[in-house]
Amino acid sequence: MRRVFTKVVCVLMTMTMLFGFAGCQNVHKDYKVDMADIFYSTDGGETYRNGPITIPVGESVILEVCVQIESDDGEEHVVKGELCFLDAQNVTISYLKGQTVTPVSDSDGVTYPFEVTTNEDCKLYLEVVPNCTGNIDFELSFDDALPDKYDFVESIKVVEEQEV
Repeated sequence: MRRVFTKVVCVLMTMTMLFGFAGCQNVHKDYKVDMADIFYSTDGGETYRNGPITIPVGESVILEVCVQIESDDGEEHVVKGELCFLDAQNVTISYLKGQTVTPVSDSDGVTYPFEVTTNEDCKLYLEVVPNCTGNIDFELSFDDALPDKYDFVESIKVVEEQEV
């Protein structure tokens, strides 16, 4: 009886070790973010730049959202992102081209969710036209697959025509 008990315990310990090590696989992927930025064009998309921007009321600005992410294993994975306009009451936003998005409106503003396939370029173009002075604040953020350091908030300053 003792021999049977010893064999059962040995088999159970072996199975526990095997399944325990199998469960220790790294299911979280490591990603390298090559680019996560927003560029602006005030000339209808002829040229783009990043950094602070000031435009007059009623002038169109095109936002180009560019994201490039590589996965550590070289395989395709999907990382979810979103561009959220925090106060969209005083601005008209139109989808132009790139990844097709469906805006979601709520009390926080208007959010444009998108997906980034790793090892591929992701671009999204939106046209923004302000109808009053102030700031247009928006946030680019990603799901938990990427660290928070890649999330950021930017603003477009909107002034009267003579102030530009």
